[in-house]
Amino acid sequence: MTPTTVSARPALENRAETMFDSLRSYARPALFVLLGAALVAGGVAVYNRSKATNAARADQALFEVQRSLGSGNAALATADLRKLVTRYDGTPSAVQGSMLLAQLLYDQGKADEGLKLLRDLQGERAARDYRAPIASLIAAGLEQQGKPAEAAREYERAAEQARFEVDRSNYRADAARAYMMAGNKDAARRIWSELSAQPAGPVAAEARVRLGELTATAATR
Repeated sequence: MTPTTVSARPALENRAETMFDSLRSYARPALFVLLGAALVAGGVAVYNRSKATNAARADQALFEVQRSLGSGNAALATADLRKLVTRYDGTPSAVQGSMLLAQLLYDQGKADEGLKLLRDLQGERAARDYRAPIASLIAAGLEQQGKPAEAAREYERAAEQARFEVDRSNYRADAARAYMMAGNKDAARRIWSELSAQPAGPVAAEARVRLGELTATAATR
């Protein structure tokens, strides 16, 4: 027997209540998910603002240090750079500050300390865009320590990591000079020959002169 409209209504109402209960049971977890997503998004926004603020402060601190350097106050600049590197670690300005500090330490005859600072810097994420100049500074420190052969290899590493051809040529020229100081004439000749073959290169003229010197030296033996 087909149910009447009145008798069918309770079944429909029961099904509706069941569906509502199901939706209500799912609504709480879904709400928590939405709240969680909102909190994460808010946290990311706060973190990004904090990171940007920290980077801006680091930029200002670096500017102040450069003013100290410009005035010739190396002692104050060294102290300020140490604070900058520690306080704003992980920012591009701190990376640049570390490089400046290493140069000041070299000037003070503290090559060991400068080299340690730079080698520690190489592993930092913020220093990825500065790999070539950092390698070049390490090479300069090694030269100061009387290690031209090691310095030459660092200059070649700097050349490999350089983004611009002009920098690459200059670093390779530095490597060739260091090889000459180390007495490795073959390595120096290889680099000068390659550089002299680039007529428009920034060190092509010097490369030809150096090749002439190496040839003349070999002829007198």
